[in-house]
Amino acid sequence: VMGGYDVTLTALVAPDTEGVLEAVATTPGAIGYVSWGRLEDGVRVLSIEGAPPGAEGYPLSYSLYLATREEPEGELREFAQWVLGPEGQRRVREHFGSGP
Repeated sequence: VMGGYDVTLTALVAPDTEGVLEAVATTPGAIGYVSWGRLEDGVRVLSIEGAPPGAEGYPLSYSLYLATREEPEGELREFAQWVLGPEGQRRVREHFGSGP
């Protein structure tokens, strides 16, 4: 997205998602990035090279990992299996956008 350019030294760096959303909503011309599931009214989503967020070919995405110290058991295992199953993946796409 940055085409090999560094972020300008005068860029505002927000401490968290809420700060990014507030800065973008209240600063004309501001651009920021947050997780799809955290979008709020007052900001609009930009397409990149014609691809809207969540669409195939959208260049900004990240992987979501579930990590445990050992093989999960009981409710934790059930939750992990649900997240990895069809319903869980539908919910992940719904709240965080589609993956690569």
